Amino acid sequence: MTETTDLIPPALREAILAGDRRGVLDLVRGVKDAERLVLGPALMKEYALNGDDWTSVAGRDRQAAYQLARLGTAVTPQHAAWSFASMARASLDEQIEALSPRPVAWKRRFATSALSRAGGWHLVRAWVSTGVVAPPSSNQWTLGVLDAYPWDHLPQVAREDAVVAPLLARLLDTAGAGRILGYRAKYGTGGAWRSLVEACGGFDPHRRDAVIDGCLTQLALALPTEALGFTTVLDHLELTDDEVSRRQGRFAALLLAASPPAQARAASTVRRVLDDGALDPDTLLDITTEALQGPKKNRIRDHLQLLDDAIARGVVDVAPAADAVADALDPERSDVAEALAAALGRWSSDLAPEQRDTLRATIDSSVPSRGPRCVARSDPSPPDRSPPSGPSSPPCPTPWTWASSTR
Repeated sequence: MTETTDLIPPALREAILAGDRRGVLDLVRGVKDAERLVLGPALMKEYALNGDDWTSVAGRDRQAAYQLARLGTAVTPQHAAWSFASMARASLDEQIEALSPRPVAWKRRFATSALSRAGGWHLVRAWVSTGVVAPPSSNQWTLGVLDAYPWDHLPQVAREDAVVAPLLARLLDTAGAGRILGYRAKYGTGGAWRSLVEACGGFDPHRRDAVIDGCLTQLALALPTEALGFTTVLDHLELTDDEVSRRQGRFAALLLAASPPAQARAASTVRRVLDDGALDPDTLLDITTEALQGPKKNRIRDHLQLLDDAIARGVVDVAPAADAVADALDPERSDVAEALAAALGRWSSDLAPEQRDTLRATIDSSVPSRGPRCVARSDPSPPDRSPPSGPSSPPCPTPWTWASSTR
């Protein structure tokens, strides 16, 4: 027997142990605030009343009865919200009844706490729908939709529920959505992505553009774990060639994104626009210098290949492309500088003589010699002309030259 045993009325204890939810509701309905100061902490400490059997009907009834007792007697909204930790919870109607005597201000605070507890979202939604509380301003109110319903039910919910429809309309723009969507995309939980996109307005002609643009905005800011969620949304939006072409500038800007999923989606989409013959050359050239100064060598290689292909197809003129590449030369990154210089060498025959001379000077000052430097002798004495006693030293490596890049 614990020290709190005598603080809980026997009738309430018996009703909880028997799983008598109706009996518990009747007993807590008239509890006064002064009584809650005693009952609330006592029930919270007597967690053993909850039991650990949630597989049988009797066990689930007992846990539901304990939750109702906690809801009806907890002193603070935060303590009441902890009652949702039960594996088996009372019905929504029973929860609402247990909380009905509470003041409106108390219910507002409870709503904020309940949103972070499993099962609490539906109670808050019921209160909002009946005007008991105003819609919470917390992002958890919006994001809770993702866990509140099976995703394949969301289109119907959006059509029929006036409380939930606005939440779905702004879901993809809500901070934190990327984290949840990214988790679902990575671990394959949630499913029914097309239904989610439909519920958010992705196939509504009046809202589709806003959904696409909002998704691209979030993708530009997303962490790698979040970006995967937004790229999955884009997959299920199934953008048309025209929709992609009109947004090619936004996709090109994503070539600079730090997130690998965002950058990979951008690269494939810009390539798609090029293959369709709709690429605006300035779209690619405007970000070329910055793209070639990035830290990832594989991205630099892929961007040079994209430029090569665009030049070969006559989409991008070689002169401005060469200028953009030359601006990216950095003598501190010799390996990258040589790759850029090699690309300029391939294009040199199509450049005007004046531009070729300018680029030659730029490259000569930016690309160091290949291999180790030759060390000049500082000793003025004549060199030792005796036959070498060991293997001969290799000759000094040939410095990088303009001609070598055009071979």
